Amino acid sequence: MDGIERAVLILAIAVNSIATLACFYTYNRANAKLDKYGNIIEITETKNIAACIILSIVTFGIYNIVWMVSICKKIRALNDQSKKVGGEVVCFYLVPFYSFYWYYTRGKRLAEGAVNKGLNISDNSTMYLLLAIFQLSIVSVALMQNDLNTIATNVDISNIGENTKVPKNTQVNTVKTDMGNANVQKLKELNELKEQGIISEEEFETKKKEILDRI
Repeated sequence: MDGIERAVLILAIAVNSIATLACFYTYNRANAKLDKYGNIIEITETKNIAACIILSIVTFGIYNIVWMVSICKKIRALNDQSKKVGGEVVCFYLVPFYSFYWYYTRGKRLAEGAVNKGLNISDNSTMYLLLAIFQLSIVSVALMQNDLNTIATNVDISNIGENTKVPKNTQVNTVKTDMGNANVQKLKELNELKEQGIISEEEFETKKKEILDRI
């Protein structure tokens, strides 16, 4: 093995190690308690699909893990489930053929979660699976993110809560207080500041707790 091959091997091992650490780091951050307002932040957050794809490429797939964790958490939040996603993310990357199962089942959960929140999103689970089989999984992820962005911009925040079930094609009429909307808006603004790197994770959690304590 010459010097170039050895360097490439070392680089590959380093990238894989960093990716694994990133996976477990995001897993540990996903252990926060799931509550109504935590769901609001998760579900109403949108992502720039083109930026996510570019970052996944330039970071040699590391950001793709972060992106995948985000999608898993959002689908779970839509269905009012625990935000602990470490297990399924590890299986997605390490267990052969699990990714095919993941695309199909999570595609269905995404559509079902949207219905639970009063929205009609097409069930594209079969299309996600076929794209993955034909080595176009990045397209599947982008389409899932597009559906999540659609949900984020159209969801009625009063429908976000634990075990909320809304019958399909049923119009939900709810009354939202000005104070509640103001607090939700503050949470969204804080989340945007955190994503932009203007405030730290610790500052975000502190401000979030202050807002939730006033509710």
